[in-house]
Amino acid sequence: MKSMRQKPGSMKKGLEAACFMADRTSAGLTESDAWAWARVNSLRHAHTLSHIVMHAKGKGREIDVLNASGLSAGHQDFSILPALRDMGIEVNWHAIESPQSPYLKDMRHIESIERLGIRLKLTDLAIPGALGHCGPFDVVLFTEIAEHLDHSVFLRALSGISDALVPDGILILTTPNLLSLGNRLRFLAGKGEGAWWGDGRMNMEKGLYGHISLYGPARIKKLLLDSGFAVDRCYTFSPGCGPAHFMRKAASRLCGLLATLVENGGATLVAVASKGEPVRVPPKI
Repeated sequence: MKSMRQKPGSMKKGLEAACFMADRTSAGLTESDAWAWARVNSLRHAHTLSHIVMHAKGKGREIDVLNASGLSAGHQDFSILPALRDMGIEVNWHAIESPQSPYLKDMRHIESIERLGIRLKLTDLAIPGALGHCGPFDVVLFTEIAEHLDHSVFLRALSGISDALVPDGILILTTPNLLSLGNRLRFLAGKGEGAWWGDGRMNMEKGLYGHISLYGPARIKKLLLDSGFAVDRCYTFSPGCGPAHFMRKAASRLCGLLATLVENGGATLVAVASKGEPVRVPPKI
């Protein structure tokens, strides 16, 4: 069994190839774009992997994991699941996906799901009770999805996740950080609208919004407490940018470095939560 005492930075490299293949084949990106996104996504997934590993440590049994974020092109599931098994962690991996997902039409994508033994449930988080009769799970992932959801859908999803967890299970949530250094500079320059996108009628008609809801650490903690979670960890980091010209990449690297000097300045927000007693947000209009 490989050592479980690894930090996200050291786990990242082992996930890059699987992230690249998912975006190169399922998403159909060019080779250069797929590698650019692989470098970003592999660091995001390394943070998720590290929290799963720490939770699995010492259990001495197989764990049940649900990816409640949706498969998308598969780079999260297709990279993390083999890495866990390579570490000697026995895991039953479940995932939900929208029946409308275009990736389900790709036979290579379906073959990867079947080869890895991923148990797929077709549903949509917008449907009340979408997570009903799921579980129980030791770990539920809710990564890079909260920003795409109407607020009522988000709150219902949190309640469903709480119900789906075993008593000592954990939720791993990631989402873009409203309070990132980059966003603070945009707001200061009067260009805050750049933080939101994909919020028009054409997105609504397709049933898929872009980044319509952004959260900072304090708000995420508040909403998790409201939904019956105890927040175990909450922090930010900067994974870098995807395909971009040289100057934008340089600006992204500089912003990422400076963000480490600013409280909650990273571009990605991570929260790890366990089940607790609800601390309700009082009504206010």
